[in-house]
Amino acid sequence: KSGTVVWRKAGLHALLNAAWLMIFLILFIYRLKHPEAGPGIVYLITAGLSICGMLYSNYLGADLIIQHRIGIEEHSRD
Repeated sequence: KSGTVVWRKAGLHALLNAAWLMIFLILFIYRLKHPEAGPGIVYLITAGLSICGMLYSNYLGADLIIQHRIGIEEHSRD
C-alpha cells in the first residue's frame, strides 16, 4: 500500500511539473509574439497560479526525497 502512495505522489509530481512547464512556455511564446502588449490580468493570474502550483509540486518532490527517501542511495561505512 505504501508503495502505491509513493508512486501516485511521484506521478502527480511529474504531471504537475510537465503542466507548469507547458503553461510557462505558452506564456513565454505569447510574450515573444506580442512584445508591445503589456501583461493583462488573465496573463498575471495565470502566471501567479502557475507559480503557486509549482511551489506545491516542489513540496511534493521534497516530500518524496525527505520522507520516502526516493533517489537517495545508502552508503555503507566500511
